[in-house]
Amino acid sequence: MADVREITFSDGFQTFSINGGYQIRFQPTDLQFAERIFAAMEDMGSIQARYAATEEDLPDVDLDAIREDEETAKRYAEQTRARFDAFRQIDKDLRAKIDDLFGSGTAEGVFGGINLTAYADGLPVYLNFLLAVLDQFPEQAKQEAGLSDERLKAVTARYTQKYTAMQEFHRKRRKGRKKK
Repeated sequence: MADVREITFSDGFQTFSINGGYQIRFQPTDLQFAERIFAAMEDMGSIQARYAATEEDLPDVDLDAIREDEETAKRYAEQTRARFDAFRQIDKDLRAKIDDLFGSGTAEGVFGGINLTAYADGLPVYLNFLLAVLDQFPEQAKQEAGLSDERLKAVTARYTQKYTAMQEFHRKRRKGRKKK
């Protein structure tokens, strides 16, 4: 059996540290991956809409009525439990989307125990994360374009030198034959 030779090449995958902790790995010029992120963001927006619907379905809290009436207090406690159950389910669904994109355990590694619908800088934390990932795409594409120009010039120069040397060899050879 013939020996199997291996070809290795740069696939462009990079590892990124998230907020100085958990690391994720992806190819920041892979537009199919970017498209998957956008599709996940749409799905996650629908999931988050359930959060808003849960909020709208709950009545305003009347603390005086809760203090004065045991039935009202029980009803409020049941509604609050139902609200938290809905939030846990929404969080679970959002985490599944993150794990689908980046691999199992990513949501836990990146967010820990925080609910993904929690807000920071005016956006849900899951959206802040995905937007930060997407920010890597144009930046990396610009860097890669510069590198490809340099690499193509180097490869072209290497083969141009070989071609020129071959031409010179044949030119001298032909010249030598004409002298005879």
